[in-house]
Amino acid sequence: MPTYTAPTTRSSGFLVTAAVYNTDLVENIKFFKDAPTFDGAVTASTTLAVGTGLTYTTSVKSTTALATPGALSATQATAFASTVSGAAIMGHGTTNDVSLMNRAGTVVLGVGPNTTAVNMTGALTVTGATTLSNTLTVTGGITLASSFGLISTANQANQLLNIGGQLFFNGHRVNLIGPYAAVFGYAMGGETGAPVATTDRITFSTSVTAASTVSNVSQARQGLVGVSDGAVFGYAMGGNSASPVATTDRISFSTSVTAASTVSNLSQARQAAAGVSDGAVFGYAMGGYSTSGVATTDRITFSTSVTAASTVSNLSGIRGYATGVSDGAV
Repeated sequence: MPTYTAPTTRSSGFLVTAAVYNTDLVENIKFFKDAPTFDGAVTASTTLAVGTGLTYTTSVKSTTALATPGALSATQATAFASTVSGAAIMGHGTTNDVSLMNRAGTVVLGVGPNTTAVNMTGALTVTGATTLSNTLTVTGGITLASSFGLISTANQANQLLNIGGQLFFNGHRVNLIGPYAAVFGYAMGGETGAPVATTDRITFSTSVTAASTVSNVSQARQGLVGVSDGAVFGYAMGGNSASPVATTDRISFSTSVTAASTVSNLSQARQAAAGVSDGAVFGYAMGGYSTSGVATTDRITFSTSVTAASTVSNLSGIRGYATGVSDGAV
């Protein structure tokens, strides 16, 4: 491979030998023809033509923005700075006009030939908000990360959200997208002359009920209140075991196993509260009896299983044994 040699300044009358001629002129011309390496910046005022490949160690920069070039022919590509689009790449291909490849040379992202369609062969992870002005076609499926919190009127319009394993659109639950569809229901605790911890499980597909010892509550009691996030956990809250208690047990629907959950305990020992739930974010144990009737309401946050008093949710009057109903959405 030819190498570059800085020419020496010659004086008048210097005899140019073949060796000098070859070093100062021939070898340097070959260098610039075959594989030139430039120590400083190179500025091309019009077009820089490269026959094989261009290797650079720092960056290639355009100093002047250009108007969008005319249509390209097959096998042509161009990169340029646009006054409107910024850094721009154009190409002409049969499958894609422009492609982004990984290190193995596999196309990850492509712009379809002479279209605005974007083709993506792998998974797309989005960490921020995404706005679609046209149609999104997905062949493999969409996974929505869990995002616990209230759907307020400020952010629910035309939004599809996964809240605690439930699919919501415009603030209304539209489908269950938890780890499994509804399979079982549970009757937990109660009394048979005295409080018991027994739990029975019903299989919805067959309507058959059987005892489920792994689902038994941690403390024999009656008058419990049940709430559920509709996907992952259910809660048996409070009750009476010789006297009112604040104990809360949590059942994992995937395993049917129940265990005490102290962070979920009621703020006040009581029984016979009314249980309601939005099926995704919060559940409520409302009113009931302690040493006497109460209006107290506790709210459990399903994402953390933590229960706390919610005074704005208190009943309008003291009472127990009320029935809880819910529209199943926010």
